[in-house]
Amino acid sequence: MDESKIKLLSVYTSPREDSLSGYSHRLLISKYFPDIKADEVFLSKTVIRPCSACSFCSTKDECSIEDIMNEYYKLIREADIITVSFPLYFSTVPAQLKLFIDRAQLFWEMKKRNEFIKNKTGIIIATAGNNYKDMFTCAENTMRHFFKTINAEYNKQYSVFIPSTDDYSAEKNRLRAENIINKSLFE
Repeated sequence: MDESKIKLLSVYTSPREDSLSGYSHRLLISKYFPDIKADEVFLSKTVIRPCSACSFCSTKDECSIEDIMNEYYKLIREADIITVSFPLYFSTVPAQLKLFIDRAQLFWEMKKRNEFIKNKTGIIIATAGNNYKDMFTCAENTMRHFFKTINAEYNKQYSVFIPSTDDYSAEKNRLRAENIINKSLFE
């Protein structure tokens, strides 16, 4: 595929501007997609209202709620690749991302009506303060369901999971992220 025509949507979730998940996200994009300009969404800087289960989207390709999600729907529809970064919150995705995911109900309803949604690829960049068995499983499953809803094939090979961030300084965590991303390029 001609890289100049690839549409990349990067969704950042951390409420912190200098977050490790955001740093790792930018690093991953520069390594895997250096020549692609991404559309960027910063969920912590927006207000997304929750899905009201009104069923409006069960018959229409739009949502009854008028907020920033209407812009995001367009970006999701057009994307070839969607990268999503987040810090783990209680073993799952943060609230801002969950609102974004829940409002993807519109795409679920479109699929139920056999309406075409462009194929795409989904990639996760996740960080966590702790490290225990299966700690990313819940968030990864949530993201798999979201990707399936928006017709994105989950690419685990490119996805990045960085545990134990509470055990290291910000500088050391950035080095760890670089090592993890560089290592994944050669596997």
